[in-house]
Amino acid sequence: GVTRSDSGFSVNYIPIPLPLADVVNAWMFTESAQDAELLAGRGGLFRNLNDDQLYQLYDSEAYHCGDLDESTPTRPYLVTTDSFWELFAAAYEGMFIVRERQAAMPAFWQFVAQAADSLRQSHPQSPWSALFAALAAVESGPASNQEAQRILQAADSHFSPVAGRDFDYGELKPRGHYTATPEAERYFRAFRYLTSAPDAKWSMEELRQLPAAVKSAALRWIASYQDLIAPSRSPLLWQDAPAPPPAYVRHPQTAPVMFPPSWGFDNEALFSTIYHGSLPAAERIEGPGGQRLTPSGVDVAAALGSQFARGLLADEISKYPPLRDALDRLAASRPPATGSLYQQWIDALGVQWADSVASPNGDLDADLWHAKRLQTGLASWATLRHATVLVNERVSAECGEGGFEEIVMRPPRGYAEPDPHTFARIGDLFASAAQLISSGGLQLAGKLPSDDDGQVQLQAGLIRRLNETADKARVFEAIAAKETRGELLTAADYEEILYFGRVAEHHFLVYKSLANKDLALSTPNPIPKIADVSDTGGQAPYLMVAVGRPLEWDHTVPFFGRREIVKGAAYSYYEFLSDTLLNDADWLKKVAAQPHPAWVAPYISATGLSCPAHKPF
Repeated sequence: GVTRSDSGFSVNYIPIPLPLADVVNAWMFTESAQDAELLAGRGGLFRNLNDDQLYQLYDSEAYHCGDLDESTPTRPYLVTTDSFWELFAAAYEGMFIVRERQAAMPAFWQFVAQAADSLRQSHPQSPWSALFAALAAVESGPASNQEAQRILQAADSHFSPVAGRDFDYGELKPRGHYTATPEAERYFRAFRYLTSAPDAKWSMEELRQLPAAVKSAALRWIASYQDLIAPSRSPLLWQDAPAPPPAYVRHPQTAPVMFPPSWGFDNEALFSTIYHGSLPAAERIEGPGGQRLTPSGVDVAAALGSQFARGLLADEISKYPPLRDALDRLAASRPPATGSLYQQWIDALGVQWADSVASPNGDLDADLWHAKRLQTGLASWATLRHATVLVNERVSAECGEGGFEEIVMRPPRGYAEPDPHTFARIGDLFASAAQLISSGGLQLAGKLPSDDDGQVQLQAGLIRRLNETADKARVFEAIAAKETRGELLTAADYEEILYFGRVAEHHFLVYKSLANKDLALSTPNPIPKIADVSDTGGQAPYLMVAVGRPLEWDHTVPFFGRREIVKGAAYSYYEFLSDTLLNDADWLKKVAAQPHPAWVAPYISATGLSCPAHKPF
């Protein structure tokens, strides 16, 4: 300010605090003092959304805020890896459901019917005969069989005259995508019963002696999953020379099973980080904290190399010192990026969690940056476990825009998450899925909706769509690479970001249509989903991993020598212990009240963004 005295005029400078002074559109994102504090001190924040899908955020400025026009200031978008992870999850689960519906389920019921008929004649007094008779009745007529009725009720623990012991029928409660149709629910209950009710003392010889046609149906059922899930650690009953378990499996199983469940590197991580009294003393995860009976999804991230995740486990390691060696062993045995789509997905998560990917803000937002990347990967992993909940072995412990000085607003210049390696790996996943189908590994029947409102053959249409999404992921890989090199984006790059929501929504809905029996487009289920991955001694409490409603991620990024704030859609991840098994409908009822993990909660804003942005003048 200027003051006048007897000696004349003088200029006086008084410093004032002005957070976010170099952020050209801070006014669009500071709805509260908490927002200003997080954006200035942490470099960004998360906001809880009520949206059902991730892609909806990318329409928010155009539709929810009075349409995109030249007189309404709009907030620029941030294209996140989360959106592409969710696209691939939709494609993977769609392929999984179609394969199951067209190949696995028919082969399963054929196997059950033929095995029941054969055993009734060859071994009528065998417990296997009673078990398959109950399963056959589940499909053909439960009224004729009391055990079939208990299987379909899937509630509480009762004595099972077939199993010869108390059996928890509540374990048969359908979860994941199996709640979508009565046929899928019936298949889930029967599958789970077949693989959990038999007693370990029952002789397997009767099953080995089944006729060739029966075993052929069983092998078709099993083979329909193999290129979509991880290899098993258990040998298959009907193989003369079972395939060796993966190299990362430290303790393979020797007892043959009818259906070798998936045992991925994530299963090995969860298994190796909890207590097992039968293991050598050096591998028992115990210490001053007692016995570690429950793992965490953070264990999986740490095993795949995330030093941030390893840091979050510091307290656990102090309570259970052998946990440090277990994580070191796991990191040293990380498998190569080959194999089934499940294995490739797990490897790609390792890229998502790589500590070498840096934020453009340096140390300002280091904690937020690492927390976001960990949350994204864990939510994607929870989605993978949700899709494979039936065939996966559950681990068990023993015992804005720049400035407002212009009247006509420029189109908002957005940003892509500066992680080209993860965009590239997700693109590879789409390409691998397309290759799996084009090589004949996934035979699909039916017709898929096409862009011209007609229909195309499912096989060809899905290959084309998967390749298109792979190409789009690589577009954002290139944009992210430019950002990391400090290069200017082109007008075409900014247009890709601005209209990303169109691509995300359309591709997502096409992939989700695979879950429908008639392959028609429809409103997909909300994104919240849940899966059980661990228990304690074969019973509750269960470790549940879940995806909640989308988060908005507001993040500061470079902007022509200054900074701007951009917003993108991010996953929310949860894990907690539950005394009961929960399906998606149960989780949807309680997700709003479930607290965020402690390592994410500090970055959650209590306020949402106004729509449109409040003008600062």
